[in-house]
Amino acid sequence: MLIDTDVLIWHLRGYSKATQRLDQLFRLTLSAVTYLELLQGMRNRTELLALQKNLALRKAERLPLTPAITERAIVVNGTVRAVSWLTIG
Repeated sequence: MLIDTDVLIWHLRGYSKATQRLDQLFRLTLSAVTYLELLQGMRNRTELLALQKNLALRKAERLPLTPAITERAIVVNGTVRAVSWLTIG
């Protein structure tokens, strides 16, 4: 099952419902983007090592980005940024 970043963050913050749900899964699957988002939130080496250990214990599989996914993300990101910079008046 592909796991969203928010669910993993809730688990890492100690929210029991998120942990219980993850405990029901044989293996976690996360995208490379989710993994990078988690890395970005790590405040120090201790947290990074804890994250890596947690993912290893849960047999997490990381899905790589493909060229097609990368190109689509670039287009979507550019579109969203262009629209968000528009102002009225």
